[in-house]
Amino acid sequence: MARGAGLFGPTGLGTNPGSAHTRLLSPGETSYVHRAGWFWPAVAAVSIIVALLCLRWLIVQFRIERAGEIQVEPDRAHGATTIDTGSLIDTVEDEIAAYPGVAKARGRLTGNLNHPQLHLVIDLERGADPARVRQHVTDGAVANLRQALEVDTLPSRVTLRVDTARRQQRTA
Repeated sequence: MARGAGLFGPTGLGTNPGSAHTRLLSPGETSYVHRAGWFWPAVAAVSIIVALLCLRWLIVQFRIERAGEIQVEPDRAHGATTIDTGSLIDTVEDEIAAYPGVAKARGRLTGNLNHPQLHLVIDLERGADPARVRQHVTDGAVANLRQALEVDTLPSRVTLRVDTARRQQRTA
């Protein structure tokens, strides 16, 4: 395509100097492609496989493994106690949003029921101390969530960022 668009110039990459109608493939290569009955079906099969792999990759990129409900009571003989993770995360977000220096908090709980993982995005107010906010989140919200889920460890990913919407409102 680059050669056909003339990006290599009149004497670049496989062209004969002074010839504007030089072929990409030699006559022998062209006749081989036409004689070989398997060539175009093979090209089509490889293209379909590549397209399916690309589609699979795209689907995986947009898939989020959310833990819908988490079972708290392991002994089903006495009943089943489950917690809706959406409500649980709402509580965690509200707790973090009340911390000094926090403008907004969003979170989600992923993973399976035995190994949940916490993902938080916290928007900081201008002038907030990120280390202090992180310490509040670790000692407060994450510890409380670990206790509510009755797990020893809760792998957490916390992203702290400056709240750009509030900064734009102040400068406008």
